[in-house]
Amino acid sequence: MSASSEGIAPTGHPLAAGRLDDPAAYPGVDPTDFLAAVEGLPAQLADAIDRARGATDLPAADGIRSVAVLGMGGSGISGELCRTLLAPVAPVPVASARDYELPAWVGPDTLVFAVSYSGNTEETLAAYAEASRRGARIVAVTSGGALGAEAAAAGQAVIEVPGGMMPRAALGFVSLPPLVVCARLGLAPGLERGLDGMLVTVGQRVVECSRSVPTAAN
Repeated sequence: MSASSEGIAPTGHPLAAGRLDDPAAYPGVDPTDFLAAVEGLPAQLADAIDRARGATDLPAADGIRSVAVLGMGGSGISGELCRTLLAPVAPVPVASARDYELPAWVGPDTLVFAVSYSGNTEETLAAYAEASRRGARIVAVTSGGALGAEAAAAGQAVIEVPGGMMPRAALGFVSLPPLVVCARLGLAPGLERGLDGMLVTVGQRVVECSRSVPTAAN
């Protein structure tokens, strides 16, 4: 029987050999305290949902024929998440774009989410600028930077999220706003009903896998 199947960390994992039960060992294997970011995910998801639900100046929903999510690295995961969750229910195609260039079909009837946690991702800024030139309907999701400034100056919707985190630790902040906005615009039937349940499920999982749960049962 493998170590992982017995409910303990696999051999070679930083928290193997009972280190999860030894708080003094945490700094050596997790110097940035990424575990705290994981434990804070439920609160982050709830905050992201609230920010997206309260966003103003959203584009008009009438006539949207496609959705594109721009992003790189950790922020690029938001596009894949949107595509995966929306494909079975959305009345229009949803695509993720991870490059300097936009697909040829992006235009005035496309809802574009420009997602960059820092707001300074080179590829995303280039694709965002092209989307603006084509007259796409744009929503920026960022903690600020050039993207936040340029979108605000253009009168486009900006969903501002807290800065100061490692981008990969801000998964909730960059992933939930596009989904919530799509739901608000009628492009994600049934999604809103699942959000509260999702928060409960993630909260339960964090409790079950918290550092306070002994290794043998974690």
